[in-house]
Parts: sequence; structure tokens; C-alpha cells
Amino acid sequence: MFILNKIGVVKSALFMGIFAAVIGFLFALFMGIVFSIFSSIFMSATSGLMAESVNPFSFNWLFLILFPILYGLGGLIVGFIFVPLSNLVLKIVKGIDLDLQKMEVQEVSVIQKTNKNFYQ
Repeated sequence: MFILNKIGVVKSALFMGIFAAVIGFLFALFMGIVFSIFSSIFMSATSGLMAESVNPFSFNWLFLILFPILYGLGGLIVGFIFVPLSNLVLKIVKGIDLDLQKMEVQEVSVIQKTNKNFYQ
């Protein structure tokens, strides 16, 4: 039985930031596809009478760059706030019990069988 007493702040915050950036990219990609579909439906329904800038469903593909950066920074900031708070709670409750099982690793040796007649 192992006890988790502390979580590394910097690595956890970096992980949360990178994970949030990936989620931000996927969200921006999904929203780009959805807004493009609605934009084409809206423009076909208005027979193209309205300018592209007036279209309420227009999506700027720059958001594929902007959303991951903003989500990543948000995840990093939340990580730097949340992880020390979780360390404080872990200190108060005297850690979390973890039941870990050690796996045995078998070493595999490769033995080359050579034909003696091959080298002669």
C-alpha cells in the first residue's frame, strides 16, 4: 500500500495546459465545421444577398490557432492554482491510499543459432 502525499506542481500544470490546448484545438475544429455548415445554409437561404461580413455564422479559421493558445493558457493557470490546493488537501487528510501492483518483467534473451558450415 502506497500513500500519495504530494503532486508535482509544475509538471501537473504543464500537463493540464497541454491537455487543455488539445481540447481547445478539437473544439475549434468542431466549431469551424459546424459554423461553416450553418454559414453555407444561411447564405443559400438568403440567396447571397447579404455580405459575408454580415453573416452571423461566419467562422474565422484563425480560431484554430487562437483557441488552443487560450485554452492552453487557461489550463496552465488553473493547474498552477488547483495543484497546490490539492496538495494542501492531501496534507490535511494525510494522503490518499493507493493500491499498486508491481508487475514482473521477464527478460528475453536472443540466442543466435549459427550454422557452422555457413562461415566456412
